[in-house]
Amino acid sequence: MSFFFPVHRPRLGLSFTERGIALVELRRGWGKPGIARVRERPLPNGVLRVSATEPNLLDRKAVEVELKSLLRCTSERTVAVCLPDHACHLAVFPFKTVPPRERERDSILRWRFEHEEHVLVGDARILHRVFSVREAAKTPVIQDDQITAYVLAMAMKRCVLDQYEQVCEQMGVLPVSINCAAMWLFDFYRSVMTQAAELFFVHQAPDSMTFFAIRKGIPVFCRTKSWRHEKADVTGEIRCTMQFYEDLLSPGEAAIGPVSGPIYMVGAGYSEIEGFSDQITSSQTRTAGKPASSWTPQLIFPDWKARVSEKNRTVFGEEWLYALACVGGR
Repeated sequence: MSFFFPVHRPRLGLSFTERGIALVELRRGWGKPGIARVRERPLPNGVLRVSATEPNLLDRKAVEVELKSLLRCTSERTVAVCLPDHACHLAVFPFKTVPPRERERDSILRWRFEHEEHVLVGDARILHRVFSVREAAKTPVIQDDQITAYVLAMAMKRCVLDQYEQVCEQMGVLPVSINCAAMWLFDFYRSVMTQAAELFFVHQAPDSMTFFAIRKGIPVFCRTKSWRHEKADVTGEIRCTMQFYEDLLSPGEAAIGPVSGPIYMVGAGYSEIEGFSDQITSSQTRTAGKPASSWTPQLIFPDWKARVSEKNRTVFGEEWLYALACVGGR
């Protein structure tokens, strides 16, 4: 299994949520890929319950029945799979020196998950991606005491990951790439996001929110917050996350200027939030005697059609967008 770069780039994407399973198949050619097929199967309540620590498929037979029905429409046998964000743990770690060997990086990331993020990874699969500061800034020399890279890492318990892999293989398809929704969506939309020195990417699902801060093209901070949908305070969570992120910045990191980048928002429910920009702007004040922030959020809701041609096949729901992102990303 591959995290960001599968050995074979599939044309079929599958997404799993507690509500159902969605499938998107692409046509690839010389130009922009087009959607060949879009299908969805609902799941009964209680069949799938997302957790980062416990098996998710409570009724595996019922999931297999719906997945088998979904796959009847295609002869493709390799798939990319999208899972909900809170089926795993995401973190961004700064490094002054990134170990060259995979095994050494894995050991350090496990230690940092447990001691910095307070996540007991145990037998979890650790998957990661390195973002070089030198390459992003095109700086020939970095001082010894500076951060040289940020590592975006995902930890997923084997009892969680194995279930999804096994149910796919049982139905005759090979999951060559598995990731969470926020990361698939981030990669899917990267090419249409502005090249601003600083920007923010927020994925809102019905049961969670994942926030990324991006500086000069590099993820430098992330936070995932789970919730019960009926009790979700999206504006409050983004406001608190933004404040926490600003407070974490060292003087050197803040040198590119006041926090003023655009916020790219994808997922469920943003169109229903009235006055979202005003609510965040009015609350951007610094505490403990610090000066008020000059951040004026620019909200952007990127359109998937900028990346994929619909060709009379339209993506309507959140689950379909997840399936599209995992097969249509970079």
